[in-house]
Amino acid sequence: MKLLDNSAKTNWKFLMIVAVLGLFAAGVMLISQKHFYQPQQIQVFHPQVQKLASKETQPQEKTQETIDVSGWQTYRNVEYGFEVRFPANWYNTVLDEAKRYSFASGLEGAAIFEIDIRSDFAFREFAENLSNAEIGAVIQHEGVTYTKKSNSIISGFSTVVYTADRSGLPILSLPIQREILLVRGDNVFQFLLIGGDQQFNQHKLVLERMLAFFRFLDIPRSVSEIPQGADPQCITVEFRYDTDIDPPEEALPFELRSEVATIRHTFSEEVLRDIDDAGTLKFWFRITLDQDADPISFFNALTNLDYVDSAQFCSLPVPMLIPE
Repeated sequence: MKLLDNSAKTNWKFLMIVAVLGLFAAGVMLISQKHFYQPQQIQVFHPQVQKLASKETQPQEKTQETIDVSGWQTYRNVEYGFEVRFPANWYNTVLDEAKRYSFASGLEGAAIFEIDIRSDFAFREFAENLSNAEIGAVIQHEGVTYTKKSNSIISGFSTVVYTADRSGLPILSLPIQREILLVRGDNVFQFLLIGGDQQFNQHKLVLERMLAFFRFLDIPRSVSEIPQGADPQCITVEFRYDTDIDPPEEALPFELRSEVATIRHTFSEEVLRDIDDAGTLKFWFRITLDQDADPISFFNALTNLDYVDSAQFCSLPVPMLIPE
């Protein structure tokens, strides 16, 4: 009987040990499943969540470039009544005789913003026809084929955007990326954005900003002070088409004539002979005042003459800027 009692005690201890070991193993398995299985489930079965989260943490790219224009200079032309702003480190060239005003990003291989002004009747008539034509219309003028692309507005005036095929001309021209015509009075303003593809794309925003900054000045017929950028000793005047201008001094009253040092045609004899088909440019004169003359009194008296169509002070010459 003692042997029986001893074996029964031994079996009970064994069962207790097995039960404890089983509980321990179950706990280990539960902890391991909780620790390792759930992260794998997020990573494997929800990859889109991780992909979207990574996109939200990436910095957004800039969608629009900005240009600092705080240091830009202003070119003002009193004679034709306009102004335009341009970067301080660009080169500006003024050719008054040719009525060409250009602003370039460099000396060679540059992007160029150019303004050409034409006053001949034939070109003004062509510009008006192109402006009034339908989009896509093709017009030939002076050996160039023009195709109208669209209409736009500059400084409150309607303009026409076009392309021009100059392959028929005997001269080589720089690549022109954009061309715009604007008719204002007797003058046609031609805006040219010039440069190869690389130069144009590099400075495209600057060129477009310069075009946006162009504006016409409100120049009154009477002044109380000399306009900024004007030469007080020089006045350009346009007499009415039926004015006796032979000699030109006779077109002025005696009291004004005595204050004039010289009066001569604004345009050269070559221009008058080859371009002035309508005979209107011959009524434009440039007056140089005597040193003792009062420019403001002279200008106001001149503009009050009933046979004077327009008058303005000449622009001071602007030297080409060489960046340091």
